[in-house]
Amino acid sequence: GRRVTVVAMSGGQVRVRMGGEEVAVHDAAAAAGPIVYDEGRYAEALDGATAAEIALLEVMAEKTAESGSETCSAVDAATLLGKTEAELARQVTRMTKKGLIYRFAPGVLAFSAPLAGASILRQKTGR
Repeated sequence: GRRVTVVAMSGGQVRVRMGGEEVAVHDAAAAAGPIVYDEGRYAEALDGATAAEIALLEVMAEKTAESGSETCSAVDAATLLGKTEAELARQVTRMTKKGLIYRFAPGVLAFSAPLAGASILRQKTGR
């Protein structure tokens, strides 16, 4: 696997580096959203993902689109997938290591780049 680093900066930015390269930067303090989003990196990181991991990402994408928020409750995601939060931990850990999501706060998940959720929904619906 690739080494993924997620760094929360003091100014509200979240920087994601994978394989020594910066793949996403999100400025949580600005309404502008993502500064960098490389859809190809996300597609590459999804290679080899299990059906359960894809399901987690799809549920997160649906919940963030539905709420208009950048984050998703881990409990909500687990409930929608018919699991407990503890049962979901393996998928969360693998997707975090791949740089696709991160733990925004205890019990709260977020995509490492805000447009990732919309991209996942487009792929799921074919639109």
